[in-house]
Amino acid sequence: MCRRQSRGAARALGAPLVRLLAATEVNEWAWLATLAQVVGVDAQLHAPGHPATWDEDSALQTLRAFAAAEHMPAMLTLVHTAEAHGLTVLVDEDQLSIGAGSGSASWPMAQLPSPDEVPW
Repeated sequence: MCRRQSRGAARALGAPLVRLLAATEVNEWAWLATLAQVVGVDAQLHAPGHPATWDEDSALQTLRAFAAAEHMPAMLTLVHTAEAHGLTVLVDEDQLSIGAGSGSASWPMAQLPSPDEVPW
Protein backbone atom coordinates (compact mmCIF):
# COMPACT_ATOMS: atom_id res chain seq x y z
CA MET A 1 0.00 0.00 0.00
CA CYS A 2 1.26 3.48 -0.79
CA ARG A 3 -0.41 6.56 0.62
CA ARG A 4 0.42 10.05 -0.61
CA GLN A 5 0.49 12.70 2.07
CA SER A 6 0.83 16.48 1.89
CA ARG A 7 4.56 16.23 2.63
CA GLY A 8 5.45 12.95 0.94
CA ALA A 9 4.28 9.37 0.90
CA ALA A 10 4.10 6.36 3.18
CA ARG A 11 4.37 2.76 2.09
CA ALA A 12 3.36 -0.42 3.91
CA LEU A 13 3.03 -4.05 2.92
CA GLY A 14 1.92 -7.21 4.60
CA ALA A 15 3.80 -10.48 4.61
CA PRO A 16 3.45 -13.95 6.09
CA LEU A 17 5.42 -14.67 9.25
CA VAL A 18 8.02 -16.71 7.37
CA ARG A 19 8.71 -13.91 4.89
CA LEU A 20 9.08 -10.83 7.12
CA LEU A 21 12.78 -10.26 6.44
CA ALA A 22 12.27 -10.68 2.71
CA ALA A 23 9.32 -8.27 2.81
CA THR A 24 11.47 -5.73 4.63
CA GLU A 25 14.13 -6.07 1.95
CA VAL A 26 11.53 -5.70 -0.83
CA ASN A 27 10.19 -2.56 0.84
CA GLU A 28 13.65 -1.05 1.26
CA TRP A 29 14.62 -1.91 -2.31
CA ALA A 30 11.41 -0.36 -3.66
CA TRP A 31 11.96 2.78 -1.59
CA LEU A 32 15.55 3.21 -2.79
CA ALA A 33 14.56 2.52 -6.41
CA THR A 34 11.79 5.12 -6.13
CA LEU A 35 14.17 7.68 -4.67
CA ALA A 36 16.63 7.03 -7.47
CA GLN A 37 14.00 7.59 -10.16
CA VAL A 38 11.82 10.31 -8.67
CA VAL A 39 14.13 12.37 -6.51
CA GLY A 40 17.38 11.71 -8.33
CA VAL A 41 19.21 10.20 -5.37
CA ASP A 42 22.35 8.32 -6.42
CA ALA A 43 21.08 4.87 -7.42
CA GLN A 44 24.47 3.32 -6.68
CA LEU A 45 23.92 3.58 -2.91
CA HIS A 46 23.11 0.24 -1.33
CA ALA A 47 24.47 -2.04 1.35
CA PRO A 48 26.65 -5.00 0.30
CA GLY A 49 24.61 -8.19 0.09
CA HIS A 50 21.40 -6.27 -0.49
CA PRO A 51 19.55 -5.87 -3.79
CA ALA A 52 20.92 -3.25 -6.15
CA THR A 53 18.37 -0.68 -7.26
CA TRP A 54 19.90 -0.26 -10.72
CA ASP A 55 19.71 -3.95 -11.69
CA GLU A 56 16.19 -5.40 -11.37
CA ASP A 57 17.18 -8.93 -12.44
CA SER A 58 19.94 -9.07 -9.84
CA ALA A 59 17.63 -7.53 -7.22
CA LEU A 60 14.94 -10.16 -7.88
CA GLN A 61 17.53 -12.92 -7.57
CA THR A 62 18.74 -11.51 -4.22
CA LEU A 63 15.20 -10.99 -2.90
CA ARG A 64 14.22 -14.54 -3.87
CA ALA A 65 17.30 -15.81 -1.99
CA PHE A 66 16.20 -13.86 1.11
CA ALA A 67 12.73 -15.40 0.85
CA ALA A 68 14.07 -18.93 0.35
CA ALA A 69 16.39 -18.60 3.35
CA GLU A 70 13.43 -17.70 5.55
CA HIS A 71 11.33 -20.72 4.60
CA MET A 72 10.75 -22.59 7.88
CA PRO A 73 7.86 -25.05 7.64
CA ALA A 74 8.60 -26.44 11.13
CA MET A 75 8.12 -23.00 12.64
CA LEU A 76 4.82 -22.48 10.85
CA THR A 77 3.55 -25.85 12.03
CA LEU A 78 4.40 -24.97 15.64
CA VAL A 79 2.81 -21.52 15.35
CA HIS A 80 -0.43 -22.93 13.91
CA THR A 81 -0.56 -25.72 16.51
CA ALA A 82 0.05 -23.26 19.37
CA GLU A 83 -2.66 -20.96 18.05
CA ALA A 84 -5.05 -23.92 17.84
CA HIS A 85 -4.33 -24.48 21.55
CA GLY A 86 -5.07 -20.79 22.23
CA LEU A 87 -1.47 -20.06 23.22
CA THR A 88 0.62 -16.96 22.64
CA VAL A 89 3.53 -17.32 20.22
CA LEU A 90 6.53 -15.01 20.11
CA VAL A 91 9.07 -15.29 17.31
CA ASP A 92 12.32 -13.45 16.68
CA GLU A 93 15.41 -14.25 14.66
CA ASP A 94 16.89 -16.35 17.49
CA GLN A 95 14.05 -18.25 19.12
CA LEU A 96 10.41 -19.21 19.24
CA SER A 97 8.43 -19.04 22.50
CA ILE A 98 5.06 -20.62 23.15
CA GLY A 99 2.90 -19.58 26.08
CA ALA A 100 3.38 -16.75 28.55
CA GLY A 101 4.70 -16.36 32.06
CA SER A 102 5.96 -19.33 34.06
CA GLY A 103 4.31 -21.79 31.67
CA SER A 104 6.12 -20.60 28.58
CA ALA A 105 8.71 -22.65 26.70
CA SER A 106 11.35 -21.42 24.25
CA TRP A 107 13.54 -23.07 21.64
CA PRO A 108 16.36 -21.85 19.40
CA MET A 109 15.12 -21.47 15.82
CA ALA A 110 17.68 -24.05 14.68
CA GLN A 111 16.35 -26.65 17.16
CA LEU A 112 12.57 -26.44 16.98
CA PRO A 113 10.70 -29.47 18.32
CA SER A 114 7.94 -31.26 16.48
CA PRO A 115 4.44 -30.48 17.78
CA ASP A 116 4.38 -33.96 19.40
CA GLU A 117 7.38 -33.00 21.56
CA VAL A 118 5.78 -29.86 23.01
CA PRO A 119 4.14 -30.24 26.46
CA TRP A 120 0.88 -28.54 25.45
